[in-house]
Parts: sequence; C-alpha cells; structure tokens
Amino acid sequence: MPNYRGVTRGLCSMSGSLGVGMGQIGLLIRFKPEPGMESSLRAWLINDTLPQFPSRRGLGSAHLFEGAMTPHMTKEQRIRGVDASLDWALFVTGYSEDALARLMHGDLSRTQIEEHGSTAVSVAMYRMQYMLTDRDVYV
Repeated sequence: MPNYRGVTRGLCSMSGSLGVGMGQIGLLIRFKPEPGMESSLRAWLINDTLPQFPSRRGLGSAHLFEGAMTPHMTKEQRIRGVDASLDWALFVTGYSEDALARLMHGDLSRTQIEEHGSTAVSVAMYRMQYMLTDRDVYV
C-alpha cells in the first residue's frame, strides 16, 4: 500500500447514462466544473453531446458521474495517504480504440470541455482484459 500514489476515489451520482453494455475500451475524463457553470455544462453533456455517442461506430455507452460525497477515511488511506476527491467524470466505452481516440481529440477534447466551463481536465484510456459479474463469483 505505501507504494500506491495519486489515488482518486469518490462516491458519485450518475447524472446521465446512454447506450447499453460496456465496451472493452474506456475513455475516462475527469474534470471540475467552474463555479456557476454546473447547469450549462450538464445540459451541454446530457442534451447535446452524449446522446450521439452510442449510435457511432465503435462506441457503446456514455455516462456522466458527479461527485456526491467524500468517502470516509479507510485503513488503506492511513497506510498510503488520503485519496484525492472526484468532482465530475465522463466514462465512454466502446469496441474501437480509434473511435475513442477520435472523441478524446475531438468532441471530448480538453479544449472542448474547458470551453464549456470546466477546469482540471485529465484524460485516460483503459482497455479491459477480463471481467467477472456477481453471477461468476461464488462465495
């Protein structure tokens, strides 16, 4: 645990969810709305931007999360240090890395998100290698 650094963790509410399933590749964009821009940013994402993604080739689902509360201090955090909090996050999944990369450099670029009222934008792409559901795990 002492070797893990830069952990971000938070409890979120889902403000918008479009599409079905979860693709093998995910684009995660974390950001902080500028004060007073929350409503217009949320409207831009939920009404204008995210609805078009599930129908695009290579994409499957898009989700907007908003930080709801800070989790309590855990034993892990006492060992390695306090986690950073989560403000807002977009998670878009699909089956084409190229399609997600186009989003990352186009519709959901750092510049686009900042122009619509966000700061502290960070972007990462992940590839899922293996997944279990509750039906797969027996206790």
